[in-house]
Amino acid sequence: LRAQSRLAEAEARIRSIFETSYQYQGYLNLDGTVMDANRTSIEGIGARREDVVGRPFWETPWFSSTPGIAEAMKAAVRLAVSGQTFRQEIHVNLPGGPRVFDFSMRPVRNASGGIIGIVPEAIDLTERKTAEEQVAQMQKMETIGQLTGGVAHDFNNLLTPIVGTLDMLRRRLDGKDERAQRLTAGA
Repeated sequence: LRAQSRLAEAEARIRSIFETSYQYQGYLNLDGTVMDANRTSIEGIGARREDVVGRPFWETPWFSSTPGIAEAMKAAVRLAVSGQTFRQEIHVNLPGGPRVFDFSMRPVRNASGGIIGIVPEAIDLTERKTAEEQVAQMQKMETIGQLTGGVAHDFNNLLTPIVGTLDMLRRRLDGKDERAQRLTAGA
């Protein structure tokens, strides 16, 4: 009875960690069927656990609106079943809009080392990627501003002696040659 109580407490702790994680997490059986998904991943697609449990992972709302991703997820499941870890940045179209994830899928092993399941995990990178793109765009604009400012300064340096010379010429011609004055004023 005491061992059962300790086991129940350990399961409750694990479930609490799973459910309160900010990562998208789940558990798949070896054929890729979703056995469980945490709250973050369910809320990320505006669904209920019943909408995904029992379905092939690649046919769930996490991937159903993203062309070509189902094949990648099938390949990732095969890789995990073979004992390897899959990790890649993925772009998916979720019901709430496009998102970018650091996605991984890894095998779960029993005490004797046999693979008994698969854990898919995803960290949402969308806000960070958006911020990085904005910083890169601002840096480009700053560089362009510095470049155009430098060009304008150099151009102004070239024009200063020309304008000064034309002004001196206009003063020397003042009242002497009307045509030369017009040309100087036009220049």
